[in-house]
Amino acid sequence: MIKKGETLSSLAKLYNTDVTTLQKLNADQIKDINLIYTGDELITPEESTIAQWEPQDKEIENTLPNTLITQSECSKNVTLTDVLYVPSFLGEQGKSEQKYLFLAQEAVDAVKAEHALCVKAVTMPDNVSRVAEMGKLGILDAFNSLSHEVFLRMNDSKENTKDADNYREALFIKALLSRQVEIEPENLTFPEDNRDIGVIGVKRKLEIKEQLHKTQEERLERRFCDLYGDNYRQIPKLAEESKIARTNLNKRYRRSLIYLLHSVFDDVKDKIADYEDKAKKIAKSVKLPQGELSYEFSEFGYYSSAKGSAVFQLLNTVREYRQRASIDVPALMCQQILRI
Repeated sequence: MIKKGETLSSLAKLYNTDVTTLQKLNADQIKDINLIYTGDELITPEESTIAQWEPQDKEIENTLPNTLITQSECSKNVTLTDVLYVPSFLGEQGKSEQKYLFLAQEAVDAVKAEHALCVKAVTMPDNVSRVAEMGKLGILDAFNSLSHEVFLRMNDSKENTKDADNYREALFIKALLSRQVEIEPENLTFPEDNRDIGVIGVKRKLEIKEQLHKTQEERLERRFCDLYGDNYRQIPKLAEESKIARTNLNKRYRRSLIYLLHSVFDDVKDKIADYEDKAKKIAKSVKLPQGELSYEFSEFGYYSSAKGSAVFQLLNTVREYRQRASIDVPALMCQQILRI
């Protein structure tokens, strides 16, 4: 079943085939490759070679209690058999630091078992199996997460909206349109109307353009018949003139479709920008405590410590004073920077 936002080209890629094959398999249903509709059933090639994974509902459970995973002091009753170097480890004060972890045999066995699972995943014989196995371990979940989406989803839970889902779908549609805008393939495909991702009235616009093109073709045929008679194609010169006129008509029709494609692409990009602006506003209202530090959204466009943000704001004020009047920075402000 065709889902909302899917296009014939994306479905062809999904089933490792091409648009022409899908059209042939569904000749009774697809009359125009530019128009497919949500809810329609498509006949597809039997086998799909898409690489995909199922996100994990929860992290792999630890059999050890948190208090026993790492300890600052070695227990007298434990025999240590190996040492593990960790280049980045979240310390007790919320700071990242290097660690040497002394391991008991139970921990060594656990590390080796996890290593074996990772090796098995990345050494699978084909891409499909490899991605699926890595997905089971949760390794790919980070790649399925979008920073703006996190804050939109946070707001969705409060306001009962669906901005996060709409944002993700808009990004998907943008990716599909981007490729077409870049290479302008022979067969153009358009997304379904969806105001929430910026696609508005596309189906109606396509219908109007198609009807106008058919009307122009009929007028052209009628004009040649009126001037030269119904059998004008039997005259080579007139047949060639008719062919050239139809070619030019088709070129104008295609240019209008390409223009519409670019217009839809721009509308989707604008909608994405709106969602990202909203996400940034939400992000600015969120503070994240982490050990001894508190992180907040800075003018850099990402989270940094409250202390770092304060220094950055004061330095900006210093620059403003210097540029505005070329005067010395007030001594009080210098003292504030030194205190930080």
